[in-house]
Amino acid sequence: MPEKKQIQIAKLFGIRIFIDFSWIFIFLLVFWSFSSAVLPSIYPGQSFVSYLISGIVLSLLFFASIVAHELSHTIVARRNGVMINRITLFFFGGASNLEDEPPSAWVEIKMAAAGPLSSLIIGVILMYSTIYFLNRGQESLLLYSLYALGVVNISLGIFNLLPGFPMDGGRILRGIIWSINKNLARSTKLASIVGQIIAGLIITYGAFILIFQGNFFSGLWLVLIGFFLFRAAAGSYSQTLMIMILRKTKVKEIAQKRSESIFDDATFSTLYEHSNNLRQEIFPVVDHGDDIIGFISPLVLSRVPESEWSETRVIDFTKDFSEFPRIDEEESALKLLSLFSTGPELAVTEKAGNITGFVTLPDLQRYLSLRVRV
Repeated sequence: MPEKKQIQIAKLFGIRIFIDFSWIFIFLLVFWSFSSAVLPSIYPGQSFVSYLISGIVLSLLFFASIVAHELSHTIVARRNGVMINRITLFFFGGASNLEDEPPSAWVEIKMAAAGPLSSLIIGVILMYSTIYFLNRGQESLLLYSLYALGVVNISLGIFNLLPGFPMDGGRILRGIIWSINKNLARSTKLASIVGQIIAGLIITYGAFILIFQGNFFSGLWLVLIGFFLFRAAAGSYSQTLMIMILRKTKVKEIAQKRSESIFDDATFSTLYEHSNNLRQEIFPVVDHGDDIIGFISPLVLSRVPESEWSETRVIDFTKDFSEFPRIDEEESALKLLSLFSTGPELAVTEKAGNITGFVTLPDLQRYLSLRVRV
């Protein structure tokens, strides 16, 4: 599900591109690094404004190259039947949101390798094209900026090839192990352990240069990256188990069966009583002919002061039946992960289209909490 702190900035090849608000901080950090340190050191003697403008442009191009990196993953994934519908830029870079695990080890390896390969290609093209012009005496801040961008892309590609799952190198490692032992869960666990070891080494190295070399910025940055990778590696195994479980589970195994409804002219006080007594997370709203006209969640109670509950009618907050998202009870529960982006609850239907129950995000979370054991 898209987070509230993310906004969509573009859509390419049917893939939505989001930025998390945390991305603003890393953008400012990259901009400051380029304009105040990198560019003045490789091409000194220019005005402050020149470095400022070049730093902004270079920072935007850098993040464009990260999008290209993630798009490479996505394009290869889609060509191999793995759906990725969104890319998110955040504090530590970018991430492609997979809706399922790759179908085979070879697909995993191809998907993972595509990102670093694109970064290396971009870096080599930028470096050698700028060197070509620089060797002919055509020096300028633009050329040195593009050269720096090339170096950064090559560094990005090499760093991502470290075998620290869930980084690209770690996914390649998982693909190799998977091709040998034919067991995705076990391969993920081994790759996750290696990822945590790699993350620990990055943290240790960052702490070393922070404490003993006095390099505050680089040391702190490596420590932060290391902690992020450690948590990601530890969580990736659970995520893989979750996907494997949901792929084999039907929606009807998670859904609440249709039970108590509430009349459209009932008050919020009645809704509160129903919620407390029945512990339902969603109620069909019916007229006095027992025809469903919509649905309501007890969560709407928080939108009205308690003193007004006795005067507030359920019908005024009912979600229209025709607009309510639904899913077939025989569908794989894995599909719920993407459908919950439309809202925290879904109507469950049989083949004829009749509603048999409901499924909510808490239902899914409870189901997984009982079955995912790390």
